[in-house]
Amino acid sequence: MAITCYFGSGSPFSWRVMLALEIKGLTYKAVELHFSKGDTKSAAHVARNPRAKVPVLVDGDITIYESTAILAYLERAYPAEPIFGHDNAEAALVWQRTAEIENYLGHAITSVLGPIFRGEIEGRETEIQKDINRLETELDVVEGWLAESFIPCLRLWSGSVPSLPLPSRSALCRCGKNTNISAPSWHRLRRYRGMIAPIRHTGVKQPDRA
Repeated sequence: MAITCYFGSGSPFSWRVMLALEIKGLTYKAVELHFSKGDTKSAAHVARNPRAKVPVLVDGDITIYESTAILAYLERAYPAEPIFGHDNAEAALVWQRTAEIENYLGHAITSVLGPIFRGEIEGRETEIQKDINRLETELDVVEGWLAESFIPCLRLWSGSVPSLPLPSRSALCRCGKNTNISAPSWHRLRRYRGMIAPIRHTGVKQPDRA
């Protein structure tokens, strides 16, 4: 069956699905939907996903939306090269890390980025500094996980980290420039992100593999 992945540029949820497809070595066609053009709100896409969001995966006569549901489907339909562990213990660890990232790191990122992009920094410097400190603490935790071997970390990455809108250095530097907030350094994940860059570029720069 032909697999088609409908994605949006800059969508971390789409990225997690496309990375999983790459890890599993599956042939698929990636179709980009442009948010600025209203592609996700078109009748054709709403028929695929009534919530008008990406990603959406179509595999033959099966259509799935919500990135976690798509990953679960891919794991069951194409068990080779598992992304959620080779055994019970590893699967439990990956899901545990996924929950930790989405419940703790994800909330910390949202707390920092929200005020920055809404222009609500003024007068909230102390509060936002506490959120930045919490974000740094959560990144330290993730850095500790990356002491694992490459493949387990790759499974962790595909299952969780890409679901998060990781703040850019420029956004945090802007926060630090306009206030008394000292933006955190981002050296912790740099080396690991570099390790998966070739896989990322395969999925993003050459999305149509059909």
